[in-house]
Amino acid sequence: MFSRSHSFEPRIGKVQKVFGICYVILALTGIALAFYAQSQGAEPYLQYFMTVLFIVMAIKSFYISRRVNNLIKNGKPTFATIIEISPVRGITIIKANIEVENYGTITIEHRLAGMQVAEEIQNWCENHEYKVKALVVGANTKHPRGMLTMRTIRGKLDQNSVALNS
Repeated sequence: MFSRSHSFEPRIGKVQKVFGICYVILALTGIALAFYAQSQGAEPYLQYFMTVLFIVMAIKSFYISRRVNNLIKNGKPTFATIIEISPVRGITIIKANIEVENYGTITIEHRLAGMQVAEEIQNWCENHEYKVKALVVGANTKHPRGMLTMRTIRGKLDQNSVALNS
C-alpha cells in the first residue's frame, strides 16, 4: 500500500522562510499602525493583537524552515528502487522504495515538472537497474521520511543527480 506520509518535500522549508519574512513585514506594519493610532488618540489594541499574532506566525515559520534545513543537512544518503514512473498532467510522479535500517521499507513519492522527464528517467533506469540516489531524513525516529535527490535542469534530467557512483 502506498503511503505519501513517508515522502519528504524540502521545498516546504523555503516556502516557510518566505512566509516568515512576509509575517515580519506585516508585524512591522502593525507596529507602525499602532504608533499612528496612538498618536491620533485612539487605543491601538487591535494593532497590538495583530502584531503579536504575526510575530508568533513568523517564529513558527522560521522554526519550520530551520527544522527542514537541519533534517536535510543530517539526512542519510542511500539509494532507492523506482517502482513506478508516471507522467500525469504535466508532472512526472515517481514512486520508489527505500530500505531504512531498523524500520523496514518505506514507499515515497517524488514529483518533477514536465512529462518529458518521465521518458528520460525510464531510459536511464533501464540501464541502471532502477536504482537512484535518495536521502532518508529522521532515520532514527518513529517516522522516517525519504526523498529522491534527482532533479532537472531546464526540463532535462540531471544525470549526476541520479547516478549512484557520484
